[in-house]
Amino acid sequence: MCIRDRPEIDPKGSRILLHFEAVATRAVVKVNGKLLGEHLGGWTPFRVDITDDYQPDALVEVVVDELPGHNTQGFLPVFIPHFGGIWGKVELLLVPDTAYIDDLSLFAAAWETDQARIELSVKRSVGFTNPLSIGIRAKGSEEWTWNPLSDTKHSVALKLDESITKEWPIWSPENPTGTDCEFVLRDDSTG
Repeated sequence: MCIRDRPEIDPKGSRILLHFEAVATRAVVKVNGKLLGEHLGGWTPFRVDITDDYQPDALVEVVVDELPGHNTQGFLPVFIPHFGGIWGKVELLLVPDTAYIDDLSLFAAAWETDQARIELSVKRSVGFTNPLSIGIRAKGSEEWTWNPLSDTKHSVALKLDESITKEWPIWSPENPTGTDCEFVLRDDSTG
């Protein structure tokens, strides 16, 4: 499968990320014929920064090969035939050219501590060393909880203790609810 497009965007002050929600199995991304990124995985997300090679009227090309029988599919081909392709949204994301939240993982509460953990990965531009903080709040809430990042640390684990989650409904099989959260990356040097 091959997709070609000439997206029209204004990237002033931003990085341009081509984000894939789910692709199986191998994907190659080119801009104006130059290879910018490759991905190998089973229905997994990835993104490629195309900023440095993007220009108006740029040709963005994505080639996907399902690689029948490749081991990224695990045991699944034993039960059903292998299939591949683009299985989720494909988006052009404009993120700040200084720093942005690149990835987020949620880990369920440990039995001993009863605290969930969120890990965030932050990407900074070369030379950008301003102090940063990560903020979290339940969607709709007015109150933010802030956690500082050091200049050298590009990820942080936020512990979700009762001071943050006291208003959130507790999930159970009888009450399978969730809470939407918002995350913000703040430049602490600008206030």
